[in-house]
Parts: sequence; C-alpha cells; structure tokens
Amino acid sequence: MSPHNELLQRIGIVRSRWKAFLWVRGLAWVLGVAVASMLIGLAVMNSGNLSGWAVNGVRLGVLVAIVLTVMKVLVLPLRRPPTDAQLARFVEERNPGLEDRLVSAVEALDKPKADHGPFAYLLTKDALERTKKVRFGDQINKRKFNAFATLSGVFALSLLIVSMSLPYSSR
Repeated sequence: MSPHNELLQRIGIVRSRWKAFLWVRGLAWVLGVAVASMLIGLAVMNSGNLSGWAVNGVRLGVLVAIVLTVMKVLVLPLRRPPTDAQLARFVEERNPGLEDRLVSAVEALDKPKADHGPFAYLLTKDALERTKKVRFGDQINKRKFNAFATLSGVFALSLLIVSMSLPYSSR
C-alpha cells in the first residue's frame, strides 16, 4: 500500500468512529426528546377533559419536537462531515508529539502540486513514522461514546415501557 493511501486509511478510521459517535449521540437525544415529549403529552392529556383540537395540538407538538431534534442532532451534523485536514488536526490535538506533521502531510495530499512530488512523499512517510504508536481508533472519547450508548438504551427501554403502559383508545 502506498504511504498516501495508508495515511488516508488511518484518517478514515477516525472518520468512521466520528460518524458512529454522531449516530449514538443523536439517537440518545432523539429518544430522550421522544420520552420527554410523550410524558409531557400524557400529563397534559390526563390533566382534564380536552377537546379534539387540544389533543391534536399536543400530538403535533410532540411530532414537531422530535422532527426538530432529528434535524438538529442527526441530519445537520452528518451533512457536514469534517475534511481529512480537520480530522488530522483533531488527532494532533490529542497527540501533541506529532507537531503538526500529520496535518501538513494531509494538506499536501489534498492539494498536490507538481513540484511537491518528492516532498509530499517524504512528508507522508514522516507522518506515518510519527503516527506509528497513535491509536487512531481511540481518538473519540470512549467514555462519552459509552455514556451516550447507555442513554440510548435507557431511553429506548423507557419509550417501550411508556408506550406499552398506555391504555388503548379508539379515538
């Protein structure tokens, strides 16, 4: 494998972990808003004798809250993926010993110039040598990832319990 491809593959590992983190965090937010909206909706509906318009208003409010949350925490962040240079900067912030070599190599790959052929190759080789001990798969905070994954599970279970405990209504 060429050094250029190897370097981009290492950056790709960080990108895939970043996407997984966004999905887990977004899922936790969406499920949390769904549970909170459902509980608020149930409290409002059980507070008294509501007209059909009020019931439909509560339903619409719950739907709007969930859709807005999906847009804010899933759709928008996933539509703006970071560039390879941004991910390289992210890795360097967590590994100060790299001294901007990873970002320089990635930028040289992103913007190749005709006269930088041997220089870009040597820069990439140096970056690969410097990042030998860097664990690219561990750059995303595992504690936060696991916390959001646990929250997603708790909220999914809560949503299931709340929806199963609802009385059947033929409205």
